Amino acid sequence: MSDTLVPIADIHPDPFYDAYSSTETGSFCHRGHGAAGYYGAETSDCDSPLTLVNATFSWIAEHLADDIDFVIWTGDSARHDNDEEIPRTEAQVLGQNRMLVNKFKEVFGWENEDDGGGRGGGREGRAGPFKIPIVPTFGNNDILPHNIFVKGPNRWTKNYLTDVWRDIVPEAQKHAFERGGWFFVEVIPNKLAVFSLNTM
Repeated sequence: MSDTLVPIADIHPDPFYDAYSSTETGSFCHRGHGAAGYYGAETSDCDSPLTLVNATFSWIAEHLADDIDFVIWTGDSARHDNDEEIPRTEAQVLGQNRMLVNKFKEVFGWENEDDGGGRGGGREGRAGPFKIPIVPTFGNNDILPHNIFVKGPNRWTKNYLTDVWRDIVPEAQKHAFERGGWFFVEVIPNKLAVFSLNTM
């Protein structure tokens, strides 16, 4: 490993993104006909199409995955709630975050390695499904309504702890996470710890 840090930020995946739809104000690449590209619509108010999310993780897998020691995932992993015709739901917010956890597993999961005996190679000393630490934090769009996070334990800390990030938050940090949404991970043993502070 090369002590390489990769931040993953503001993905905002949008399952309702429609390629070649309108980028005009009020359309959000969800309807109409227009300039929305297959991989996104830069300089518009549109969020990221799943084609861009998939291509990004494929590129990371091909070009970076073997040179990364840990990932800092800074949140905003659900689409914006800006289209009044398709209001966000709690299930969508959690589902989009869960989808990204699965993308991380596809790239950094042990199940993608085989030591010849059907087990992940080089797993000694690492618990959980990931070869490297993945350290997420809440973005303001990872809860509903956005920007409002009440003191925990609350339904968001419970849902992320027991479902979405259950394989990410260290066992010793789970009580603190449920109370406030924060935790820390020793990403390079005896050298470097990363604190995930809930700034909400």
